[in-house]
Amino acid sequence: MCCTQYCELHFTKLTMTIPTMKISIIFITCFFFTGRANSQTWQFDATGNAAYLQHLFFNGFDGALIANNTYFIFTQHQADEYWKKKNRDKSEILISKVDEKGDITFVQKLDNYVGSSLKKFYNNKFYILATTSTLNKGKYYYPFFIYDAKWQLEKQIFFPESSDHQRGFSDFAVDTDGYIYLTSSPYFLDHEQQNFKGSYLIKVDTAGNFIKAILYEKSFLQSLQLNNDTLSMTAYKQKLIYPFYQTDSVISIKLNRSLDNLKQVASSAAIKKDDGYLRTLYLKNGTKVIFIDSSYNIDANTWTSTHKIAMLDQNGNRKWTVETPRNFIVSHSTAKELDDGTFLVEILKKWIADRVYDTTCIVQFDATGRQKDIKKFLDGANPRMEGYFVSSFFEAKPNEVWLFYRKSFPNRQERVYFEKLILDNKK
Repeated sequence: MCCTQYCELHFTKLTMTIPTMKISIIFITCFFFTGRANSQTWQFDATGNAAYLQHLFFNGFDGALIANNTYFIFTQHQADEYWKKKNRDKSEILISKVDEKGDITFVQKLDNYVGSSLKKFYNNKFYILATTSTLNKGKYYYPFFIYDAKWQLEKQIFFPESSDHQRGFSDFAVDTDGYIYLTSSPYFLDHEQQNFKGSYLIKVDTAGNFIKAILYEKSFLQSLQLNNDTLSMTAYKQKLIYPFYQTDSVISIKLNRSLDNLKQVASSAAIKKDDGYLRTLYLKNGTKVIFIDSSYNIDANTWTSTHKIAMLDQNGNRKWTVETPRNFIVSHSTAKELDDGTFLVEILKKWIADRVYDTTCIVQFDATGRQKDIKKFLDGANPRMEGYFVSSFFEAKPNEVWLFYRKSFPNRQERVYFEKLILDNKK
């Protein structure tokens, strides 16, 4: 019964008894809370053989974190017109978990909404670092949240935005005493190269005070790890090749918890940039997969490109090449290696002549270049069609890939989906 029907019934039957009124009120109250509960419950979609979560209006995947052999899934939810003042505090981050059977269930809502963040698990606690800043009294800060094992908030710290052309933090680690180690994110404009100083490694105490900071000049810092009492990371030293910087050398760095240098090793010489490569996927067996992009002109007013996927052996020799058919534009968005030596690629196909529909595929490639579609979406180039956006996929178990994607409807409302893809790798 809809609200309008209930109001008509309520006002036309004024002679209803008090017990009947109580039953009606109880029914409506139960219906209201049941509706809210269902909005935070993963529902099963038989047509897609997947589970979906639809809460508020805009829904999206916000990362996965494994802790104590359990996968925790984060989803982001926002109201329609969330940017308006009346909706600014309505956005939410929900936590779900996936059990050993692969079933996903809702756990709880986080105390604070963070637009984008890094999430880690140390010392039986959950740590969340916001990568977008908040403004307070004219200064920008980056919130840092500490939760216990039951997702109860223990502490919130605000890291100030550091100076010297740094904007936020790219990674963090936490030691057994609760000290926090941060790597900063350098910020500069391409036409103001003199502002590129490098990146900082920063140690912070449990109260959020900066204790020590080390500048790595003209370098980007990545892969920060803490094992026992040793910090390790990689510095990508940059050289200005006008008008851009490119990696000149890669340096492996090890430090103790006092940030005293233990070891620095240059692991490679200058790296030459090849503009023809979109990117490279390095496989565990020493081979690598390269994604090649070369532009060409279809007619006087239309530019497009041909895309290729190729595998190189340990000596850099080409083993095989797969080229995209020329009747549509393709981009290779994401690639992931699997335990059995095969790899998955997300391929977006956009037709040149007929843009009524596009296609999003997850394709599996083996060592010989054979390919197999393991998931395909008919995407809506036409605004009246449903649209799909692949958020993430990874191999959670051997031959079991977990796929997260967003589905949008013609009214713009969205759902976030979770699907298990079982791979058949029989030869």
